[in-house]
Amino acid sequence: MKSVVLETQALTKFYRKTAVLEQVNLRLEQGKIYGFVGQNGAGKTTFLRLITGLAFPSSGKLALWGESATEKLQEQRKRIGSMIESPALFPNLTAWQNLEVQRILRGVPDKESIDRTLKLVGLEKSQKKVRNFSLGMKQRLGIAMALLNTPEFLILDEPVNGLDPDGIVKIRRLLKTLNQEYGMTILISSHILEELYQTATEFIFIDRGRIVEEISVRALNEHCKRYISIRTTDTQGAILAIEERLLTDHFRMMPDNEIRLYDYLDNMEKVAKALAEAQILVTGLSITGGTLEDYFLTKVGENRWQTF
Repeated sequence: MKSVVLETQALTKFYRKTAVLEQVNLRLEQGKIYGFVGQNGAGKTTFLRLITGLAFPSSGKLALWGESATEKLQEQRKRIGSMIESPALFPNLTAWQNLEVQRILRGVPDKESIDRTLKLVGLEKSQKKVRNFSLGMKQRLGIAMALLNTPEFLILDEPVNGLDPDGIVKIRRLLKTLNQEYGMTILISSHILEELYQTATEFIFIDRGRIVEEISVRALNEHCKRYISIRTTDTQGAILAIEERLLTDHFRMMPDNEIRLYDYLDNMEKVAKALAEAQILVTGLSITGGTLEDYFLTKVGENRWQTF
């Protein structure tokens, strides 16, 4: 059984009598990559700030590695690396110098960690001052700062913001390497769904400060997979026709008697013909399933989704 890195119980945060987070109950397990998804203002950043101690809950419980007492919780936070909102950088210093300042402030004894971390994010050759960095370079430096203490739990808020396609691919590979080779648990808040989809192993959907769903990427694949929906008065006959006439077993029988056929998406006429030749009365035949965005919209409400 994997250990629990983070656990919250009824975690709630108010700002001026407005609930930004309400009754959040979550368990994050060691060694997984979590995609944290929600519209702007849904409470994502507030939640990340509570984890890292940049803000404090109004009520509820937050535990890291099983510790929830104030002093012990603060001690556990030393095992976290984070980049929340825009990284705080010194514009007149180089990337190396910025990391040296952070190393001293955070008490990281290993000075070699600077070169090692800069190499991870592709900034090991940069000699110019940060004020001359592009937005993407600043993001990569922010990620380097989060990795400086070789954390067990990495928290990133919009980590690929401002990166070009090549930079996005490099960060994705980096995060997967940190997770797979070092067992690092990662929580990523982002509105770039396709990128999260290629990185995360689990998803957490948040809306109006409430967690609306937790789902694995495998289950998400099933929800988003496109298929031909078949409804008929003779389900067993339809299944037999699919197997014998279409020569496929790539279908599923659903509890409500819907048949989901995952083949012949580009030739639905052949499916209709096969069922007709078998004298199956079809009451419904359509291509359905959808994109990641479609699925998220069903969870948070399309009329309020502002991010995409």
